[in-house]
Amino acid sequence: MVALEGSRSSRDERGPSPTIDVVLRLAAALQLEPTALVARAVREGGPHILCVAEDSAESLLISLIAAIDDVDTWVTAGERCNPMGRFEHLSFHAGDASAFDAQAVAMAIEEELLGLGTTIEGRRLGMVFSESTILTETTDAILEVEHDWSRMVSNAVWTAGAHPAWNVCVYELATIQQMTDPLAACLELIHTHDAVWTARDNALETKDGGQFRLLQHLRPAGMGRRQWREQCERELARHPAK
Repeated sequence: MVALEGSRSSRDERGPSPTIDVVLRLAAALQLEPTALVARAVREGGPHILCVAEDSAESLLISLIAAIDDVDTWVTAGERCNPMGRFEHLSFHAGDASAFDAQAVAMAIEEELLGLGTTIEGRRLGMVFSESTILTETTDAILEVEHDWSRMVSNAVWTAGAHPAWNVCVYELATIQQMTDPLAACLELIHTHDAVWTARDNALETKDGGQFRLLQHLRPAGMGRRQWREQCERELARHPAK
């Protein structure tokens, strides 16, 4: 209704919002609970997860299916794709990695999702991104876009007529360790995601404490585990998860 009111005005100003009474009447007319009507109007995204593959973790995508039960359709983008034909796959990144542009990538995701048409229409999507091959060349650009990635992906999913249920960013531990400043990169990734999961072999660990499981792999040689954990706790206090 707000969108309709806004479209009636030729001026760039915010249109009127419906009163509570109007919302209640509209919900009754549509035979919906008022809270359900509001929920449909508020375009919120699902959890934004940082998932770190500690080794090849070849069964990672299958493990995600097992761990998350509120997804109708899974969509992948990147190196990890389509195990057993159970995932749709996007090919939104092409060309020189140095030309990585967040806005262009966002538009490409939207176009690719729109191309799936009725395959995803009205369905709850689980999105899995794993573009690790360009990470070392575009570290700063990718870390920067992570601050807005959840909103960008959710908007693209909504535009395609689907519902953003989960947004999982897969990073390879080996790639993180090759970064110029792995600790700083990890702290920023932790800050921009809702939770940290780790994967090794056929196991996916989703319990609390994922940030420490990740940071323990960056412990400097010669530093004790307790000393490193205390340092990590101080750093995490300065860079809390969102």
